[in-house]
Amino acid sequence: MNIVLVHGMGRTSLSWLITSKRFRAKGHSVFLFNYSTAKESFNTISSRLSSFLEDIQSKGDYIVIGHSLGGILLRSALHELGSDKRQPITLYLLGSPVKSALLARKLKTNTLFNFITSDCGQLLASQSRMLKIPASQVETVSFTGTRGLYGPFSPFGEINNDLVVSEEEAHADWITTKHKLPIIHTVLPSSKRIFDIIIRDIEKKKFNRPKTAF
Repeated sequence: MNIVLVHGMGRTSLSWLITSKRFRAKGHSVFLFNYSTAKESFNTISSRLSSFLEDIQSKGDYIVIGHSLGGILLRSALHELGSDKRQPITLYLLGSPVKSALLARKLKTNTLFNFITSDCGQLLASQSRMLKIPASQVETVSFTGTRGLYGPFSPFGEINNDLVVSEEEAHADWITTKHKLPIIHTVLPSSKRIFDIIIRDIEKKKFNRPKTAF
């Protein structure tokens, strides 16, 4: 299987180091997409990712995995890729919000936050912009962490969260399968439990999926 990994905001592809090694050890081809929120707008990154996916789809069946902002970028890029191109078998979202993020709204006027996240940070803080990101049109599996902060000192109160994104912010009716795991946001890309679930899913699809002519 061809596997595309897209990191989250403020991270690099190094966040996928452990997981990419695990996939390659199982014989899969891994493709890492890099971007910088400090230097590029959301639309610029999304367009680059769409071109990246166009190259990948020519290689055969593939899946895409996005952590946090990476999942939002994948939804946007896949829409831009278009239905006339091969779409991924499955989109996996790891702690990826589908609506305006509470922490982004709280930090949207913070100088350091704006320097690091620029346009992407403002997108996460804007409900109107987030709602314009197209829903996934392929099978979508989400993973949300629950090892967050709870109680009066938590911005999320008693809502399930992974310290950065709440379960509510990552919920959408078009998500096919949802997993909740006791993991914090930054650890999601390297989680062995998430890797094992995806590997089992890939193996199941490998034997059940009919051949597609392209």
